[in-house]
Amino acid sequence: MTTVSVIIPVHDTEKFLGQCLASVLGQTLTGLEVICIDDGSSDASPALLDEAAACDGRLRVIHFDKNGGVSHARNTGLALATGKYVYFMDADDWLDADYLEAMYAACESNGLDQAVNFNYVFEQETPLEAAACESEFTIKGAAGFRPSPQIANHARCCTWMRMYRREFLLGSGLSFPEEIAASEDLYFSKIAELLQKNVYTLYGPAYHYRSRPGSLSKRNTFDHISASRLFYDELRRRGISTTGIKLFYCEPLLTIDSAEKFGIIASFFAEIKPLWPKSLHLYTNFEGYCFHAVTGCRSFEEWCNKYPSGKPMPHYLRSIRKKDKVCCVSGN
Repeated sequence: MTTVSVIIPVHDTEKFLGQCLASVLGQTLTGLEVICIDDGSSDASPALLDEAAACDGRLRVIHFDKNGGVSHARNTGLALATGKYVYFMDADDWLDADYLEAMYAACESNGLDQAVNFNYVFEQETPLEAAACESEFTIKGAAGFRPSPQIANHARCCTWMRMYRREFLLGSGLSFPEEIAASEDLYFSKIAELLQKNVYTLYGPAYHYRSRPGSLSKRNTFDHISASRLFYDELRRRGISTTGIKLFYCEPLLTIDSAEKFGIIASFFAEIKPLWPKSLHLYTNFEGYCFHAVTGCRSFEEWCNKYPSGKPMPHYLRSIRKKDKVCCVSGN
C-alpha cells in the first residue's frame, strides 16, 4: 500500500536538490512514493532526478519541455498520485527524518482529511534574516482540533505545512490555480481549510524552509492580491461564508506600478469594502494602510500622484512592519 505521495515541483534547483531528495527518501515512513515534476529546468536538475530515480524505485520523474509553473506541476503530480495521503514540498527544502511518519500517524489515528504541522525552521544565512521571516500570525497551544476559520485566518498558507487525504482533494475538486504565477498555496490551503469544520494541528518534527533570492516567495506580493481575489471568488462560488474570514494578504513589498494592477486591486477592495469593518482584527496595520490607500484613490493617475514610487508607504517607513499587530491564538 502506498501510504503517502510526496509531490515535488523542480525548476533549476540543482544546488539544493540532493539534500531535498535525501531527506525524503530517507524518511522513516514506509510505503512512500515520490513524484518529482521537472518543470522545464535548464540546469542539471533533470539529470540529477533521473540518476536518483535509477537508484530508488520509489522515485518517479516527469519531465516537462517548458516551464509551466508550480501550480501546473503540482496538479500533474496530484493526478498521478496513488498514496492514501498527499504531501507537497519544495525542491530547495528538506525534512526531519521522521516528519512524514508523524504527519501520517496524526492523520491515521484521527481519521483526518488534513493535518497541519506548525513546527518549521526558517533556514537563513544570518540571524537577522531569520528574524525578518517570522510569521505575522502564530497559533500556540497543544496539538488537537481547531475550528477551520482559526487555521485559515491565523496559520501560514504554505502547503508544506499540510498533509491531505487524497480522496478528500479529489472529491472536493480542489486544484492549484494555474492562472497565477505565485501565492497559489494561499488559495489552495485556505479553501481546503474551509471545506472542513475542524482541522487537526500538531507540533511534530520540523520542515526546513530555505528562503533564498530568486525563489517564488521573493516575488512582488501583488501575487498575494491575485490569489486573494481567486480565493474570495471561490468561496462565493462554493457558498462558503466569508464572514470572519481574512480575505486578502499583502506585505510592504507590494508595488502598484501599472494601471492594470491598480484596477485589479481597486475593484477587489471596493467589492469587499462592506465586509472590511467586520474583520479589522484579522489584518495587519500595513494591510489596513494599503486598503485605505487604494480605496482612497479614484484612478491610477491619482495613485501615482500620491505614491510616485508605486508603493503605498515610503521605503523608510517599512520599519513599522515589526510593530504590526501580531495575533497569537492559544488553545483550542
